[in-house]
Amino acid sequence: MSKLCGIDVSKSTLDVCLLIKDIPIYSIFNNDENGHFDLVKLLHSNSIETVGFESTGVYHKKLHLYLSNNGYVPFIINPLSISHFRKSLKIQGKTDKTDAYAIAYYILKGDDLSFLTYPTRDFFKAYTTSIIQLDKQKRQLGNLIHSLELREDTDVLILELNKTISSIVDTRKVLFDHTIVMMKEQCPEYDLIKNDIKGVGDTLLVFLLPF
Repeated sequence: MSKLCGIDVSKSTLDVCLLIKDIPIYSIFNNDENGHFDLVKLLHSNSIETVGFESTGVYHKKLHLYLSNNGYVPFIINPLSISHFRKSLKIQGKTDKTDAYAIAYYILKGDDLSFLTYPTRDFFKAYTTSIIQLDKQKRQLGNLIHSLELREDTDVLILELNKTISSIVDTRKVLFDHTIVMMKEQCPEYDLIKNDIKGVGDTLLVFLLPF
């Protein structure tokens, strides 16, 4: 990766560091649609294909969507990983500019690129898909029980199917609770986002945050 881009995302601005043959080139854009347009224009003009930034919750969501809609698959990096890496670089002074450089350099120098091989959504896909399927099975069994209640001599069937539903509910709770634990590990700002967005609980965030 001789050409790449690290972005420090804040509420209002995008501090950008292009690394071209290890030489940093800095820019700054507004974190809005016009700024996103100008960023993509810069990336195109410099033939940049690799882009990464920290997970910053609500602040990076629109940027992520815009880049995705324009042909990029940005790497969303755990802020704790960047924090530890930045300390190892012993950069003097902490600014948005130096943070953008640290992100770019992190992508460039990472020997173990497993953190870049899949977006966060793929990491949680097995869990969210399983939860969705369990909910679907519960609804289907509930509908089946309702139809059986209209027939005679179905007490045993209904009893056993209700036991199955109880098992599904228990399994779903275990998977959901474990997903929340992992989500908080992968997304340290989880509780901050939950508090910032009124009316949003764990159930919605589990399906919203990874995307």
